[in-house]
Amino acid sequence: MAVEFEVLGDLLVRVGGRVVELGPAKRQCVLAALLVDANRTVPLDRIADRVWGERPPHRVLGTLRSYLSRLRQVLGAEVIERGPLGYRLVVAPERLDLHRYRDAIAAGEYRRAFELWRGEPFAGLHTVWLDSARQALLDEHFAARLDYHDVMLEAGEHAAILRETTELSQEHPLNERLHGQLLLALSRSGRQAEALEHYETVRRRLADSLGADPSPALKEIHQDLLGGTIAVTPRPTGPKQLPPDIRGFVGREPALAALLGSLDGTGSGPLVISAVDGTGGIGKTTLAVHWAHSVKHLFPDGQLYLNLRGYGPGEPLSPQDALESLLRSTGVAPERIPHGLPERTALLRSVLDGQRVLVLLDNAENSEQVRPLLPGADSFVLITSRARMRGLAVREGARLLTLGLPSQEEALALLGTVIGADRVEREHEAAAELVELCARLPLAVRLAAEHAASHPDWPLARWVGELRARPSRLGALSLDEDVSTDLRAVFAWSCDTLAPEVARVFGLLGLHPGNNFSAEAAAALAGIPVARAGAVLGKLVTASLLEQRDGDRYELHDLLREFARCEVERDPLDERAAHDRLFTWYLHTAYRGTRHLSRSYDLPVASEPPDGVTPLDFAGRREAVEWFDAERDTVLKLVLGAREYGRRRDAILLALCSWQYFHLRGSYQRLMTAYEAALDYAVELGDEYLEARCRNGLTLPYGFLKSSEDEIAMGLSALRLAEKFGNVELQATTYLNLSSIYNRAGRYDEALKAAACSQQFSLSRGKPIAAAMALNNSAESLIGLGRFGEALAAAQRAAADFQAHGELSRLVAGLETVALAHAAGGDHRAAIAAYRDALKSSVDTQATARVVALRIELGHQLIAAGDRAEAAVTWQQARDLALQRQDPIAEHIEKLLRDI
Repeated sequence: MAVEFEVLGDLLVRVGGRVVELGPAKRQCVLAALLVDANRTVPLDRIADRVWGERPPHRVLGTLRSYLSRLRQVLGAEVIERGPLGYRLVVAPERLDLHRYRDAIAAGEYRRAFELWRGEPFAGLHTVWLDSARQALLDEHFAARLDYHDVMLEAGEHAAILRETTELSQEHPLNERLHGQLLLALSRSGRQAEALEHYETVRRRLADSLGADPSPALKEIHQDLLGGTIAVTPRPTGPKQLPPDIRGFVGREPALAALLGSLDGTGSGPLVISAVDGTGGIGKTTLAVHWAHSVKHLFPDGQLYLNLRGYGPGEPLSPQDALESLLRSTGVAPERIPHGLPERTALLRSVLDGQRVLVLLDNAENSEQVRPLLPGADSFVLITSRARMRGLAVREGARLLTLGLPSQEEALALLGTVIGADRVEREHEAAAELVELCARLPLAVRLAAEHAASHPDWPLARWVGELRARPSRLGALSLDEDVSTDLRAVFAWSCDTLAPEVARVFGLLGLHPGNNFSAEAAAALAGIPVARAGAVLGKLVTASLLEQRDGDRYELHDLLREFARCEVERDPLDERAAHDRLFTWYLHTAYRGTRHLSRSYDLPVASEPPDGVTPLDFAGRREAVEWFDAERDTVLKLVLGAREYGRRRDAILLALCSWQYFHLRGSYQRLMTAYEAALDYAVELGDEYLEARCRNGLTLPYGFLKSSEDEIAMGLSALRLAEKFGNVELQATTYLNLSSIYNRAGRYDEALKAAACSQQFSLSRGKPIAAAMALNNSAESLIGLGRFGEALAAAQRAAADFQAHGELSRLVAGLETVALAHAAGGDHRAAIAAYRDALKSSVDTQATARVVALRIELGHQLIAAGDRAEAAVTWQQARDLALQRQDPIAEHIEKLLRDI
């Protein structure tokens, strides 16, 4: 059963979800002495010193062994392992709240971290050592709270921290950083006099207590207070996307120094690029992430991270998709991202212009993939790749660093971080042979170390002998022709120690087409309950065969993925059933998700999945969108790879289920790729109904990525098929698409006729929402034709129908059309009211993509109505939101404000 530990408050231990009794305080102190060094061996004499200090009881070691024996009975011998050098408490990082707290802080997720903090760590337990350890944790927590205050102040959230900084300032009367934060929070809250008074209080206190003046930083804030120059406009918080730093990082001093030497001070300057190359598993990402964390304070405007997937499963990330991810990470709204590659590159450089940002591009394929992603001056770009980036060195002046194998000394130190340096020293000859058999490749050394650590009472020579006995059958992953460096032998060794169920799941994970996956997807793949899948994945994480990302996502290292896919034996029937379950799970989960995005989108998917498949349920629209955000690449890969597994029809349905999401996010390239594959499948299957659906779906991306002629041609071909077999609902949808196409092309007469046909067909089939969509399109056509009164009446009826039938995702567009009709007819006050209704609806439905545009148009109507002051407020709100999103339209809004 799972054992979980909580130390950030009273010491609590749960076994199988239930709190267990730990016994007297001294026994709890013994457990605390192991928990602080979780997953490391602690010698008996050190435990005794931590618990009793300089006054140990008579026969202290006997007493200590008695306490440990009782704890092992309560928690399990596999949780507290006994070895020749001492005892080791084995716990996965996610099962110890202190580890979860530190990971959350490293990821910049302060609120999630602070929720874990229940009070003083190890509350109620006291020894000299434990009191000192507790104070260190309290100091760590206090420093994190100050970092959080800085983040909130930069984001303009001064009101949210005002109470906390006030209370903390009383507990820490001499901490000048904290008092500076309080001064800023008071001033930005309009409490200037209180801020000045508080400064005087702090100044006198420092003089009386320390005989010192305030620090230069605190004096500077005081001068800004006096001059009234403290900015109240929120500064957008930069992205903080670095993966968590690696615990136990050792060695690589020359490489770290070389990277540090690439930095030119801390000020602005030309773009600097460093590219680290080396073989798979050699530690490029580990080095890059560790170094990035060590210098992230030099990049106050943020740190971006992106895995370019140059080596591993599937296709590398295209520069266009990579730019979309980077732009979204900097806060650019999806509808503001252009579709062309040069335009996206230019936008990224505009967004990051003048900002000091660290960009870590991991696992790049080649220079061509990276070049469009480079920002302008002032940033630092760090790249990792298996390929040497000579093209970047020649054209962009990149500084190249090839990461070789660590020295034997470094490899032994890495081994020691897991099994203990004392054990490495004691069994030095066997340890040296072990790391050489692992080719000194850090990934392999860590795997070997995990297994050696799991049996501390077994000599290392035993593991060396077993590894040498492996037959040489796996040369492709070796570093050279030497059979002793066969990495797959190390991987096979790791798999051999797994329980049969865990080994089966590991082998099946090699079939998953995505770069990462959830526990729910793994459960579907393996055909086991989600709770059981979580436990199995946890064991794979503990065995270093799987990495946990972002809390609830998992990822296989590409070498391990290849091993799982190509080398682990699987039952062919089990493999086929696993793939069928996985595809079905994604199809039905996507179907349930898209039903939250639009109620009008009918799909020929069975309402219930087959037995053995439990798709996700979503509480609402936000959760559905978040799932698609995480799974969009996997969905696309399933569609593109469906022919291999004979799932062409399901692939078409999966593409159809994803249309609303890709449209919502403006991911038209993915939408077109998925639908073109689906169209090919439909033609191959001879299913003209699905073919027509695919042609309908392709009109939108063709309009964005090809031409209006291509868009119209695709729409007309869909109409011909719909008319061929007389499907009324499909004809209604096709005419609706054509009306939108013609409106965008300015062909309003044709658009009006198509919308009328769509409305007629929809009403005949009892589809009021589809009829309302056609009516809204008619209103847009009538505005284009100058028939403003008719347009207003049509738009108002459409909006009322959306409201009546609960189609809230369409209501914002309907209200915006009402506003456009009022504005076109010259009724500015009515247009103002309609735009405000549209804004309220966008907030209520979380359809925030149009908020900035709606505020801009609302401001224009306020100007037309003579209310310039209110227009200025509205545009300021639009500008602030655009700044938070780092949307380039903020510059346009600034111009509007200057011209008022």
